[in-house]
Amino acid sequence: MPRPAVADARVGWHRLNPKRLRIEFTDGSWLAFTVPIAEPGTPLREIAAALTGR
Repeated sequence: MPRPAVADARVGWHRLNPKRLRIEFTDGSWLAFTVPIAEPGTPLREIAAALTGR
């Protein structure tokens, strides 16, 4: 079964870690990635922007 379209993608807080990328799909499912606090969050924000067209 193919993955449904991306409804939203954003970077936000998760358990005191501000670097979490959450991708939400049109069928209500979601996928999340976190990176260590020491790593830059810029790549996650660039991925979110590419997925949402912002």
